Amino acid sequence: FPYTTLFRSDDRRHLLFDGTLTTQATHADDAGAPLRIEGKGHLNGRNATFTIEGYPLANVDRSKPYPFSIDAHSSGTHLAGHGSVAHPFDLRYLEVTFKASGPDLKDLYYLAGVLLPNTGPYQLSGNLARQYTKFKLSDLVVTTGESDMHATVASEINDQGHSHVDVDLRSQRLRIADISVRAAAPASSKPLLLP
Repeated sequence: FPYTTLFRSDDRRHLLFDGTLTTQATHADDAGAPLRIEGKGHLNGRNATFTIEGYPLANVDRSKPYPFSIDAHSSGTHLAGHGSVAHPFDLRYLEVTFKASGPDLKDLYYLAGVLLPNTGPYQLSGNLARQYTKFKLSDLVVTTGESDMHATVASEINDQGHSHVDVDLRSQRLRIADISVRAAAPASSKPLLLP
């Protein structure tokens, strides 16, 4: 398994990674082996590990979608998903179904670079579709405490790098106490705040 040290900073996506990547050897006798990339280091300032797996590179057909799976951990948060890249390896067009869980929804920032409110223990699932500069999160479901949130989020990045975001948020029950600093740390004396 060859490895490399990597430093990657992406201000637009709020991602900063400093660590190592390990990839499976791709010698001729391993041509049929599946692709496996393992990362370990600091992602957005927190310890993180992730694994990406895909079909053997020898079987890649540029006219067919390339399936992959991802499994990542950071700050007690676990993010797992599977999806496909429409044209290997053009990540501007992809679809992913994902699930995440952890002690505080806000900690998902350390894996995905997305700012979210504090919560207590949560479960999250949804689908992500990217078509170049257009992103859509659909069937997004978050449950925490006694609250549930269902959302669709559509975003498009313009030529200046700015995003226009449309959000459709629904809930059968939404308690402010479930999406606050106190939900994340019940014993805290911090005031009840929303981001």
